[in-house]
Amino acid sequence: MNTNKKLLLLGILFGVITLLAMQSLFSASAQPFQRPKPSPTPEVLENGWYRFTDSDAGYYFDYPPNVARISYGKDKGEKYNHVYIQFFGIEEYQSQAMIFVIKPNPRKLSTEEFLIEWYSKKTKKASQPSFSKEEMGEFFSVDGKPAIQTELIAKEPPTSYSFHVIFVNGDKAFIIGPSYGVMSASAVTPEAEELFTQILNTFRFSP
Repeated sequence: MNTNKKLLLLGILFGVITLLAMQSLFSASAQPFQRPKPSPTPEVLENGWYRFTDSDAGYYFDYPPNVARISYGKDKGEKYNHVYIQFFGIEEYQSQAMIFVIKPNPRKLSTEEFLIEWYSKKTKKASQPSFSKEEMGEFFSVDGKPAIQTELIAKEPPTSYSFHVIFVNGDKAFIIGPSYGVMSASAVTPEAEELFTQILNTFRFSP
């Protein structure tokens, strides 16, 4: 088998594994993840980056098209699209990605409250645990909203994430994480984490 075919098969395998990880980690009820769609025509910015906008969920972010490509889709019954950003271009980006998941937050929980509830659902705890701020993770802000970078879920096997960034905006909760393909990588690389941070820093809520 030649090198191009091997790379193609690895890319397909990574995509399938990542979609399965998204389903098991983010979906409260196990529903089949629909085939992801390619990104709609993006806005091209002056610096050469592209802008991805999700009008339904009310946000946008920028990304470098020379090392990141976007697809999106949603689980059956879900309201908002999951956005999958595959990194490519250098060896350190192989099997590395970034995933956006938006969940309804009808009770308008705070970021801390949503994290505890989400953790309980994902770990199937009988009762909601109590965490100190230090245990929750690193507190910062995303477009003016309180956010937490947490390893709580990433520590629960099986996982293909190093951490998640969680924040809420009214009746929506945002879960964003750097991911790796478990069949061909063992962790998120420093280079992929740096690109994740660069993209996250462009995140803005739509007016």
